Amino acid sequence: MKKKYLVTGALIMSMVVLGACGNKSDKTETTETKTEMTEATKETESKDVAKQDEVIFKGSLKQDAVVEGDKVSLYIIGAEGVKDPDGISKGLVDGVIINTTKDLIEGKINEEDLTEGKMVEVTMKSPSAMTSSLPPQVAGNAIVSVKLLDEKVTDQKDNVVFTGTLKGETTMAEGQMSCHVSDINAETDPDELVKGFGQDGVILNLGEEQVEDDFKVENFVEGDKVEVTVKGDAVTTRSLPPQIPGMSIVSMKKL
Repeated sequence: MKKKYLVTGALIMSMVVLGACGNKSDKTETTETKTEMTEATKETESKDVAKQDEVIFKGSLKQDAVVEGDKVSLYIIGAEGVKDPDGISKGLVDGVIINTTKDLIEGKINEEDLTEGKMVEVTMKSPSAMTSSLPPQVAGNAIVSVKLLDEKVTDQKDNVVFTGTLKGETTMAEGQMSCHVSDINAETDPDELVKGFGQDGVILNLGEEQVEDDFKVENFVEGDKVEVTVKGDAVTTRSLPPQIPGMSIVSMKKL
C-alpha cells in the first residue's frame, strides 16, 4: 500500500512540473509576441511621423537658378502650400531661397530648365531652420526634393514706376549704392506697393546696372528728383523705412 501511494504521488508531482513548464513556455511566447507587436507599432508610428513632418509647397522662380558645381540656389516667390498643415508657406511673403544640390532635383534637368518664371515644387523637413534674412534661406540638409512643374505663371505683375526726392546722404559700399527716396508719387499702384512705403519713403540698394546715370555718389545729392522702376512683385523689408534689394529694382534715373 505504501508503495502504491509513492507511485501515485510521483505521478502527481510530474504532472504539476509539466504544467508549470507549459505555462512558462506560454508566458515566454506571449511576451515575445507582445514585444514584436510593440516594435512593429513603433516602427509604423515612426514612419507616419516622418511623413507628417514633411512640408510641400510650390512657387515660381524669381530669377534663374544659380548653379555652382553640384550646388543649386533657387529663389522662389509666391509660395503656395500643397501639404502644409502648419502654414509655413504663408510666412514666406518675401519669398525664400532654397540651397540644394543637383541630386535632390527630380528628373534629368539642365540648368536652362530652371529659369525665371518656372514653377517648382519643394519638399522639405519640418521644422526647418531658416535664416533671419529677407528673403529667408533654407539649408540643403533640410531639403528632401525639388521638382520642376509643368505649369506657367499667369499672374506676372507689371513693373511699378514712381518718382521721389532723395533724402539724406547717398552712400556706397561694396559696389552697391544706397539712397533714401521720400515724397514718393506713383501714377499707378494696383497692388499698393508704393502705398506700403508710408511716410518714411523707401531705401533703394542698387547696383551699377540699375543706375542710368554715372554710378557715383556725388551725382546723387539730397533734394534731387529721381524716377524709379521696380518689379511689381518687388521684395521689401519690414524695417522703417523699408528697403528694396537690387534684384527687385529695374532702374533709377535723375529727373
